[in-house]
Formats: sequence, C-alpha cells, structure tokens
Amino acid sequence: QPTMLHWLSPLLTTIPVRAEQAGPKHVIMTVIDDLGYDDLGFRNEGQILTPHFNRLHSQGIDLSSYYVQPSCSPTRAAILTGRKPLHTGINFWLPNIAAGLSLNEVTLAQVLNRRNFTSHAVGKWHLGFHKTPYTPTFRGFSSFYATKESTRRGR
Repeated sequence: QPTMLHWLSPLLTTIPVRAEQAGPKHVIMTVIDDLGYDDLGFRNEGQILTPHFNRLHSQGIDLSSYYVQPSCSPTRAAILTGRKPLHTGINFWLPNIAAGLSLNEVTLAQVLNRRNFTSHAVGKWHLGFHKTPYTPTFRGFSSFYATKESTRRGR
C-alpha cells in the first residue's frame, strides 16, 4: 500500500514525488518553521549542508512557488484543504483552545486515503485538540507523532 509521510509545521518547502518508481508511490511533504528560501543546500550552493533534503530534492519535484501565512495554523489549514484560510475559518494561530478546522473540511490525508495511500503526520498540529474528532488521526492520518513541546505555545 502506498504511503504518504506528512511532516507538519508552517512553511512548505518541498514535495518530492518519485513518479518513475516501479513500486508504491510516496509523497513527502516537508513543512518547516522559520526556514528561509536559501536555507537548503540545493538552493545555496552548499553554504548550508542539508544532504538528506538535497537527495530528496534530486529525486523529486520541487514546488517552490507558493504563499504561506504569518502563523502556523492558517498555513496548515490551507495546505491540508487546498483552500485559503479565509474560507477555512482558520485565520490565526490556534493555541490549545476550543476551536479547530471545521469537520466539514476534507483534508489532503482523507483524499489520499481514498486512493489507497496511508498518511502519517509528525510534528505540530494546531488545527484543533479540544475534541477527539478534530485530532489528526480523525482527520485522515493513520498515525500522529509529536512531543508534548511541539503542541505548546510558541513551539
């Protein structure tokens, strides 16, 4: 069964997809806090060494024309739904409050699950923890791994 490994944080850097691969396809979305455009080795002529990202980049597709929001929650909501934050209702960072991405919104993980992908999320969520249906494993992800610190304010 194909897998999708989805790392969450607020700045989308690259989505490598290896299409010529004979076996199962993999989609790896890397979203990193506070990463500058030239902070990866394949963009800065080796000034900053990032061998793992360089290898993923060389084997995939670099989507480098996009917009992010000033905080993590609206960016995540936009990436996961394909909709602008204005339309998802997530226009600011959601700390641990009684709010979250509407349960009527379909996430990328849910769409990929329908196409026999398995989705995993690692890192921050910040799209709702106040009720179980808002959590990642109820929004299409088969698993979610995060440290306690990654779900606190300012992390």
